[in-house]
Amino acid sequence: MKRSAFAKALIYTIITTYPFALLVTKLSRIDEATFVPCSHRACTFMKIFGSGMVPSTVDGFRLSKAFDVVVNGNLSQSELSSEFLSPLCPTLSAKEMRHRCDSSWARKRIINPLHNSWCRVLYVWCIAGWSIAKVLHDWLLLGGAHEYTTLR
Repeated sequence: MKRSAFAKALIYTIITTYPFALLVTKLSRIDEATFVPCSHRACTFMKIFGSGMVPSTVDGFRLSKAFDVVVNGNLSQSELSSEFLSPLCPTLSAKEMRHRCDSSWARKRIINPLHNSWCRVLYVWCIAGWSIAKVLHDWLLLGGAHEYTTLR
């Protein structure tokens, strides 16, 4: 078997695996200063699993209302399920609400659950392990090993 086939298997694995590792590592390092509040345009979000104070937007297996839409300070443009807080605080006007959401005070209270998370580390290690196992499997097949042997 040519060396180019071995190199091609390695390159294909890297190309198809790298985006998955990149996604989680980049999301965990988002700078809070770059966040843009949902004050001037609507933000659509979906939360599959609820955690802490933020419930899931998915009700069982029904995905018809899985997405929620929020505009800070605007009740008419927001489409939130009853489990979420109103996008307008009772003591603030819409303008004051948008100003508060864009303040450094609000940015300091943003929590990124992937930052320093054991889940992120575990995910990256699993992706790396899967990549190594895939390359080893492909190389063994290219080297003439039986499929049964490579899957043990």
